[in-house]
Amino acid sequence: MHDDKTHRLHGKVAIITGASSGIGAATARSLVAAGASVTLAARNGDKLAALAAELGAAALALPTDVTRGEEVAQLVATTVRHFGRVDILLANAGIYIPGQFADGDPEAWAGLLDVNIDGVFRCAHAVLPHMLAQKSGDILVTSS
Repeated sequence: MHDDKTHRLHGKVAIITGASSGIGAATARSLVAAGASVTLAARNGDKLAALAAELGAAALALPTDVTRGEEVAQLVATTVRHFGRVDILLANAGIYIPGQFADGDPEAWAGLLDVNIDGVFRCAHAVLPHMLAQKSGDILVTSS
């Protein structure tokens, strides 16, 4: 007997941004355990490589900065070339600014928006043509 929810992930391909730690890394482990393949994306290439080694052949590590549109486009293209499709985007990359809002730096705020909001747009916009062509796909966004 199998769990229908887990079985539905078998053979699916997910791109996870912010995959080098925390929610992203934990989700990658869960998806691979459920039979999915994952592309791990984050700026920290060393952590991505370690996680990919842990997960084995079902994982592909691609250091990616979601503030750079060309890197996001390459992330999606490489995923499709390697795994043949993309079924799930988990837009999980995010940063925060420590300290009091009143003391905030406008440039730091702009950087936060570029990752946390514009990065989600870039990733969703890049995967959407593939999902529309497949007539299926899921885009999930996390925030903390």
